[in-house]
Amino acid sequence: MESPMSRNPLSLTFTAILMGGAAFANVSKIAADIAPVHSLVARLMGGLGTPNLIMRQGTTPHQYSLRPSETQSLQVADLFWKGIDRNQNTG
Repeated sequence: MESPMSRNPLSLTFTAILMGGAAFANVSKIAADIAPVHSLVARLMGGLGTPNLIMRQGTTPHQYSLRPSETQSLQVADLFWKGIDRNQNTG
């Protein structure tokens, strides 16, 4: 019988990153691009910290220009979670 974690390697990797940081009492700096992804990541972190939201809620990612503070959040992040880009060529 296959365990549920073996079917989701991304979740396992994310958990390992967080647990590694928690063992040293140093939570990784995590950033997420849009509000729905930010909410998901915050739930996955389970109170170990709060991810930085790059784009303010209500803005659209189409033709968005980063503010200096948003650029800084990306530069200091240990991990960046990005929403799915449906226009990205996967071929």
